[in-house]
Amino acid sequence: MRGPSTLATSTLSLALPAALALGCGGDDGAAATTTTTTTTTDATTGDTDTSAGLAPAAPPSPICAQAPTLALGRHQGTLRGVAFGGPLAPCDEGGPRVYLRVEIPIDADLNLTPAGGGFVARSAALADVCPPDITLGCADDGPLIVRDLPAGGVVLVAISAAPDDPALATPPPADGLDPLAFSVDIALTRVLGLGDACGPAIAGRCPTGALCLADAADPGGPTTCQALAADTCATAELLIIDALAGARLIDPSAPHTDAHAHACTGAGARERVLRIALDPALPPASDLELVVKRGGVGLAARAPGCALTDAIACEPPGEDGVVLSLADPAAWIGALGPYLFLELSDAVVEPFELTWTLTPAG
Repeated sequence: MRGPSTLATSTLSLALPAALALGCGGDDGAAATTTTTTTTTDATTGDTDTSAGLAPAAPPSPICAQAPTLALGRHQGTLRGVAFGGPLAPCDEGGPRVYLRVEIPIDADLNLTPAGGGFVARSAALADVCPPDITLGCADDGPLIVRDLPAGGVVLVAISAAPDDPALATPPPADGLDPLAFSVDIALTRVLGLGDACGPAIAGRCPTGALCLADAADPGGPTTCQALAADTCATAELLIIDALAGARLIDPSAPHTDAHAHACTGAGARERVLRIALDPALPPASDLELVVKRGGVGLAARAPGCALTDAIACEPPGEDGVVLSLADPAAWIGALGPYLFLELSDAVVEPFELTWTLTPAG
């Protein structure tokens, strides 16, 4: 079973969901009428206002094109009477599924928390197109956080059950909670801009690739969101391969976040991002081997871009070190090579060497 999404989360939310109960069962299989608190978000400050009264809200729809746009708060729906849909890669293999939309009025993280009455609720965040074809994130039976969404966008959300979930075989109850009813809490966490004031008293978090830091010249002064070198692909440092063998000293004490999750290392590790550049004067090579001779460090590579779909190699941390091999480095001559990610566990505190060896072709 897929666990909660490993996308990074933050601690200050713009909206707290209302404490509403799941819908009760009926005998007609129709989607339950839902209610939600009415929440408004100031697009400049990120402040929210939640009214005390309840407002009617359309339930999530089994038809993608008819998915309602729902406000922040808690919403209810049901999978009762919903036909099975096809697979939604990579999130699920099919099953009953309903859709809703969420508008993103400010730069923000989207926080989704579904709960099934008697089934394991799966959630997926998608680009707003029908049929869905671009997945932003997904989770089984737990929160889903999609970070760094730009202001003015719309996210399509799917709530579903596995096709073999036992609750699908249960009849509608005469009264009480319907096992196929669900609720979903929708909240936003404001993402600040570079240079914005930040800290415990300010709602929101710094953008990916930045930390809340005081100016180096005034350590006791105000804190702002400051970009970090070699923390994302946009700020990657060059790793110039100018000999058949060489080394680069890596200092783990430099501040870093975790801007990218990788298949072999997951998320949550501090990350340093390099961009390989091969000296065109070197002889043709068939293989580039990258080595770290200490534990607690994983290596991953992506090319030609920085997306997860551009992953070309990944090695998790080993007890005594890690080796990553990249084929056909000659293809990079005249252009920048792959992005190289060093994933650092908390145990890595002392500087260490990243070494490389080029194997000549032939």
